[in-house]
Amino acid sequence: MKDTRIRYNAAERQAVADYRVQAFCLSNQGLAAPEMADRFLDNLEAIEAATTEPGRFIYAVHQRRIERLPISTD
Repeated sequence: MKDTRIRYNAAERQAVADYRVQAFCLSNQGLAAPEMADRFLDNLEAIEAATTEPGRFIYAVHQRRIERLPISTD
């Protein structure tokens, strides 16, 4: 997805918690489609490793790394 701000919307955070979503979002929403695809492909190994983690999460996909984002539902 392209919305890293999902973690600030209470209803969206709650949906992530309720449905145990494991999501990856682009950290730069202004990229062209080929660049978006490259971000995911360039980080594929890290993304695959993250999917072995149990439970819910949202990761931001940067150019050379992924970063786990806080999604507190408090």
